[in-house]
Amino acid sequence: MDEPQDSPGQPAPRKTRVFLSYSRSDRGFAEGLRDRLIEENFDAYIDVHDIVKGEPWKERLRSLIESADAMLFLISPASVRSLVCDWEVNEGELLGKRILPVVALPTPEDVVPRRLQRLNYSFLETPQKDAAEFPQLLAALREDAGWVREQTRLLELARRWDSAARPGRLLLNGKDIDAAEAWRDRHPPNAPPLTLLQAAFLATSRRHSSLVLRYWIAGLATVSIVVGLLAVEASLQRDQAIEERLTAEANEGALRSDTLRPTAPEIALAVAVAAYDKKAIPAALSAVRRSVDTVILRRLRKPAPPPMEAKETIESGHRNRWARSLDRSRVAIADGNDVVRVLDGETLDDVARLSLSGLRPEEIAMSAAGRYLAAADGSRRVALWTVAPDAAAMNVEAPHEVKHLQFGHAEKVLALIGRNAIAFYSLTHSELLATIARSVVSGDSVDFSADDSLAAVVGWDNEAWVVDPASGIEKSAFDQQAEARALKPSLSDSQVSLIDRPYFLKDGRRVLTIGAHAYWSLWDASTGRQLGQAESFIKGSGTAWALVANASGTVVTEDGTNGEIVAWNLNDGAVSTRFGTGHRSLIDASALSADGHTVATLGGDQDLILWSVDDSRRIAAWRVSQTSIEDAGFTPSGHSLLTLTHSGEAALWDMQATLVAGRLAMAPGTDNTQFYGAEISADGRWVVAGDGGPLVGIWDVTRRERAARFIGHKGAIHHVTLSGDGTRVATVGSDGTVRLWDASRGSELACYAGQFQHAAFDASASMLAVNDFDGRVRVIALADGQVVSEAKFEQNLSNAVAFSLDGQRYAVTGNDGTAIIASTATGLEQARLRLAGVPFRRARFSADGNRLFTTHDDNVLRAWDIGSGQLTAEMRGHAGLVPRFKLLAGDQLLLSPSDDGSLRLWSTSDGSLLRVFSGHAGVVRDAVFVDGYVVSVDGSGRVVRQLCDACRGEQEVLERARLKLKAMGVGAEAATSTNAPGIGPDS
Repeated sequence: MDEPQDSPGQPAPRKTRVFLSYSRSDRGFAEGLRDRLIEENFDAYIDVHDIVKGEPWKERLRSLIESADAMLFLISPASVRSLVCDWEVNEGELLGKRILPVVALPTPEDVVPRRLQRLNYSFLETPQKDAAEFPQLLAALREDAGWVREQTRLLELARRWDSAARPGRLLLNGKDIDAAEAWRDRHPPNAPPLTLLQAAFLATSRRHSSLVLRYWIAGLATVSIVVGLLAVEASLQRDQAIEERLTAEANEGALRSDTLRPTAPEIALAVAVAAYDKKAIPAALSAVRRSVDTVILRRLRKPAPPPMEAKETIESGHRNRWARSLDRSRVAIADGNDVVRVLDGETLDDVARLSLSGLRPEEIAMSAAGRYLAAADGSRRVALWTVAPDAAAMNVEAPHEVKHLQFGHAEKVLALIGRNAIAFYSLTHSELLATIARSVVSGDSVDFSADDSLAAVVGWDNEAWVVDPASGIEKSAFDQQAEARALKPSLSDSQVSLIDRPYFLKDGRRVLTIGAHAYWSLWDASTGRQLGQAESFIKGSGTAWALVANASGTVVTEDGTNGEIVAWNLNDGAVSTRFGTGHRSLIDASALSADGHTVATLGGDQDLILWSVDDSRRIAAWRVSQTSIEDAGFTPSGHSLLTLTHSGEAALWDMQATLVAGRLAMAPGTDNTQFYGAEISADGRWVVAGDGGPLVGIWDVTRRERAARFIGHKGAIHHVTLSGDGTRVATVGSDGTVRLWDASRGSELACYAGQFQHAAFDASASMLAVNDFDGRVRVIALADGQVVSEAKFEQNLSNAVAFSLDGQRYAVTGNDGTAIIASTATGLEQARLRLAGVPFRRARFSADGNRLFTTHDDNVLRAWDIGSGQLTAEMRGHAGLVPRFKLLAGDQLLLSPSDDGSLRLWSTSDGSLLRVFSGHAGVVRDAVFVDGYVVSVDGSGRVVRQLCDACRGEQEVLERARLKLKAMGVGAEAATSTNAPGIGPDS
């Protein structure tokens, strides 16, 4: 362990600061560990002690993490599911903090975030382990302590410099720069890397110091004052020339990145980052944002998208020599080199390599959770492994030749399936249990109950049986032979197939069966009695060939003839949802998400389509590069889709780009009432909207239910708005009243008389501004209901009013092509923006109050400098009105929903379009950015969540870009590599 070394000039080393990230349910453990660390002379802290009640928690937590030298993540079943803990780890990584995982409670390895799994754990969950591991944890915290403390100090200085707009007076100088560069150059191997901001801070300090030194030397020149001034002038001109050259190179890199992005997104990202490093211009930052979204999300725009690239691919080249666990957590592929590779289903990383020892398998199978693997070569010999690195196979001798293999769901039993017999093998006791004389259709003709106590077996002649694997005793039988004979004349098939595959439901008491000429039937497992079936049969050949899954009383099947997906009600057999024909050819594979809300289908047309089970809407579609896909399934996290081809190629596809959060109903039992003026709270949790009449409500997005109704108006509602903190709702009615409501209870707090059309809260929810069409604006203090100011402006058809962030001013927009800025206190006009012939609709101030962003009847968004009245940027592209919009990332970005059904993300500096979000079928009412997602609501109440890594602040998006490039092994040097596509002397 290295001795602590603090930077020169510091009087005495301070204590090492340690931040503890933990779940609230583990508070007792966290406080105990904190106290022990303090006793060991560490400055340890947790949020319950160090955040003042009512303080903005994210800002304060970010400050605590930033000031820490190290971060302990307390692993427990609760913390690995906590969104706040996940956010804290994200912040720690972005700030370059040393993160040490500490096991507080026993937690399955597979649920721990993978970025933590690669780190060394400290196990403190039992007294015995604590005694051995706690000293090692202390040693890890003290390792390179001096270097890490200096890193924290420099990060704090860099953050202060960055937040103050990077002035030269806050840079390092003289010996401080030399000391900092010496510190940087002795980077310990196990210490966290420098952040992008730290690197920029040091580099800028060196450049600034050199420039100041040159000016100082020039000023001391003894030749003459004139010569000295000329030297300074020449230096300034030279620096200006350098700046112009760097700007030109950065612009050129941004353009090159946009050219490369459709075909080589990783290289495009590297080029964009390199361009930004040349000069931090808006064009380069916009190129980084576009590229980071393409690379991280793998979401390519429509229409006519190019082939979607898989996140990862593994290929074996051997047909039918692959298998996957039922939960898709693991995949096994025989690679042709006498080895079976077992891969992690979430990442396709190697878990184990198992030797076949000369066995040439015709089929391999994997157990439900991936614990066991089996292989059969058509003989009586079956190789069986317990999956672990370099595990040896155990040979099982079957009583007959084995053609197919099928594991039970509880990983207790393995079915050895032959042509005319099935043997059941106990994985628990390593012995043969029973053998039954049955001929089955295929390897998929056997399924087990959840506890493996029963097995359903399908025979050739539309019969199926439920048997006890331990004894081979038949418990019940399903028979559809009579129905098959009745259908045979109409189908004109030599063999009518009504039962091909069985599926035990989770209750273990019912079995679903499906066939080529029947959608499905439902049976009682104990009696064999038919409980229900689909309301109709398919009049065709080889049609309903696969059941996707069953969830929440819904059965989803696919029709291989016409590419149609159908959802059925399990209770009455009726069609509940018919998805339509999204594919241009037969469906090769399909999958249902774990929550039952989303179906993914892959067709022979190489389209991957996501569907909403709730309302049959097509959510998103991509063209994929794989062909002949045979199997597909969502991974346990639900973030990816795993596909396997006939040739044994495994691929992962990112499914997080578009997720349907659900659909809100305006009234119980209905789903067709429009949501008028819908607005989403800043945290994405609540939606407030009206129905076009007197009804206004607020909905909990998470639960997809209405939380409160606001009843009191006697006529239609003109406008509804939600305060920034989500606690108050204001409604403007045609009955000549403006009403203030408690958002959580739906109770009326105040009623103000007046014929108005629009209302807006200030940022602190202490004032409400209302306006009418005739230019009248009234500002009301909500504490006592008193009028702060009232003004009448010369404006034709005033549309809306908006406060500045500090509440000192407001803007009112009009149909006469003007936006008026006035004093909140007096109502006196301070400035007027004009756009001849184009009505202003909505407005929003920048945080500093110097700019105004507006929407218009020509569907263009515009940015204005209020002081000069000049137009600074235009954002063109929407084909419909923009009802609301949001400013993100310190006003660098603008997110605009539109009546054209799209969401668009813009750069406010130059008006460039960064991303288009689809996913809604109609008018998009509002959208917000929350924890990496854009959450939006449309006119029918549908809520959609879509990932957006580009919707972040400048430093954060650059940090993420750096991390992604590092993970992919692509460096900024790719920007000048002649081997990179489209880059080089001739490009």
